[in-house]
Amino acid sequence: MMSHGTMKKTLLTACAAAALAVGAGHGASAAVNTVCAEPNPAGAALSYPTQPPLCLLGGGSSLAAVVYQAQAEAHFGVTDPSFGINYSSIGSGSGQNLFLDNSSTFDANNVTPSGQTIAFGASDATLSAGQISTWATSATGQSVSGNLIQIPTFGTAIAVVFKKTSAQQEGELRFNDTQLCGIFSGKITSWQDPALAGVAISPSTLPIGTIHPIYRIDGSGTSFLLTQHLHQVCTTGAGGDSNITFTASANFAGEFGGTPPSNFIGATNSSGIQTTVQTAGNTANEELGYLSPDYTLIAPANSGRGGYPAVAEVQNSNDGIYYLPTSANTQNALANVPAPAAGDANPADYVPPEASPPHFYPIVGFTTVDLAQCYSNATVGNDVVEYWQDFYTPLPYMANLLVQHGFTPLPANLSNAVFNNLLTAGATGNTDVMEPNVCASAGGTGAVAGR
Repeated sequence: MMSHGTMKKTLLTACAAAALAVGAGHGASAAVNTVCAEPNPAGAALSYPTQPPLCLLGGGSSLAAVVYQAQAEAHFGVTDPSFGINYSSIGSGSGQNLFLDNSSTFDANNVTPSGQTIAFGASDATLSAGQISTWATSATGQSVSGNLIQIPTFGTAIAVVFKKTSAQQEGELRFNDTQLCGIFSGKITSWQDPALAGVAISPSTLPIGTIHPIYRIDGSGTSFLLTQHLHQVCTTGAGGDSNITFTASANFAGEFGGTPPSNFIGATNSSGIQTTVQTAGNTANEELGYLSPDYTLIAPANSGRGGYPAVAEVQNSNDGIYYLPTSANTQNALANVPAPAAGDANPADYVPPEASPPHFYPIVGFTTVDLAQCYSNATVGNDVVEYWQDFYTPLPYMANLLVQHGFTPLPANLSNAVFNNLLTAGATGNTDVMEPNVCASAGGTGAVAGR
């Protein structure tokens, strides 16, 4: 097994890299759970040819599930067969709680064994100030596990999607911020509202009737990234374009005090949004929703597959240009985010918000992973470091894996800061995971032993 801080990785063979680049596509009934304890688990998108000797437990973001599972399979099969990953796709909010409370009770899929240490949580929503401060006093937090670590793993867009029909294709509808603010706040409820003039490239294909925005009813990072953008661009009051003041929240219904307008339709998980948008209503009365690109045909890995909604263009209000949520447009939109300095231990600094980028596709952000700095089982801690290092080490297949699913690698300055400050032994300020000056066992020189 590779040691903590090792940058050298075994490169995948050409065949393995090609297979991983395509990965598992999302269908309406795609399963996205991994059970380490069982080889080739029934219905799982990821399977191990043999039972891994050790299993790292975690879960959360449904957006990131396809990437983390494909990477886990490659890491186990090609790089290091000493451990696997049990990843339960339960949504961003549950993923944060799974890790922060170190409890499998938050795994609605029931694939995480009870009573075991949760090694990581995954979310597209950044940790709140309250969650970060609670870590300082939590029984499983700072006193036993050192710093709370939050790392971005890759960039994503949030696509505005509608029912794909023979008449409605990719980019057939296009929205500006004023229109999105009106629709997702309930101020605009009809496709014939004058505010939607020009939305359809071909006027004859403009939907008719009532708009039914489809939203996530579970704690969702896609909701967080959408509302983060709407918070930045929407206005209320006289002459405003929104009925509500948006906050950056994983709880979309909470934006309305818990009850969205009656024309809204709720769905669970990304697959629920995908299915509801594509199957509800009829060809003349399309619903509108929001999804990460891996649940759309913007992702090259989904090419030729059915069941996906169409993707709208969205105008960047800063440069006035309409863009599709492609990997390239996402990468360019996130290119200039700041990076934390050496020795920075504040988890909030590692996921800089880009709520309204100056150019390119405007609804973008990062998916993240939450870790403990210290693990009492050194093997688990070092394996955690080794697995997540793959997202920051220049392995040729990793960028291709992300692009194939519509995502984008981190900007170089942010990627380097994460790797050097948090995932490399001996980091300035003792901020790295499994730092011995912090994480020594009882009786040693460190402050804590780990969770």
